[in-house]
Amino acid sequence: MKRRAEDDLGGWLQGMGRKPLVLRGARQVGKTWLSREIMKNFTNPIYLNYDYLEDREIIKTASWLPDTDLVVLDEIHKMDGWKNHLKGIFDNKHDELKILQMDTQKQRGEINPSGIATITATEIRQARSEVSHIYMDEMLERYIVTLVNASRDPEPWWPEAKPWINYGASPRATLALGHCARALAYLRQRDFVEPADIIDLAYEALNHRIGLSFAARAEGITAKHFIDGLIERVPVP
Repeated sequence: MKRRAEDDLGGWLQGMGRKPLVLRGARQVGKTWLSREIMKNFTNPIYLNYDYLEDREIIKTASWLPDTDLVVLDEIHKMDGWKNHLKGIFDNKHDELKILQMDTQKQRGEINPSGIATITATEIRQARSEVSHIYMDEMLERYIVTLVNASRDPEPWWPEAKPWINYGASPRATLALGHCARALAYLRQRDFVEPADIIDLAYEALNHRIGLSFAARAEGITAKHFIDGLIERVPVP
């Protein structure tokens, strides 16, 4: 019997990703002594007895030190739902350990856990330089300016919309829409901007820069409705 216990413990000690070990038996057969012998194989073990109030709180909250590599829980069977409690501790601690180990490997550049291709700072700077050289015809530049101006004063294009606006987009929106249109053309593998690049990004560039009036909200008008209306009415080159 002793030989079998030693063999079982030897296999458990050598196992990778060990699962919790439960020692069962009659009272006074040496379970606690055996547990303390097992502790000698670890660097930072801890012994906790559920009969002790101080230890009980530590067990309930799993608040032993993070570098603890073995936790011996004596008299744990006296705790209601002890099996589920232990399973929850094991699963959570195991997941946190995997996260920590993966983060360390990621910092070293050993793995890319997301599986998504990464890009270097040099590649980003190169892409920004290439985007800045994407051609935009002056007619499209004027279209952007007209569209942004229309968000401030829609009356020439859409008289009914004038009461809906408290304030429209500033010249910063003009710059943002120009930059974004060039970037989108670049992502679409073109070296020039098309009207569709501007139109597709108009909502993203203008939405948060437009303040609708109470009258607009009362009529159920949203920023998207307003921007879509401008795009329909301002002539596209």
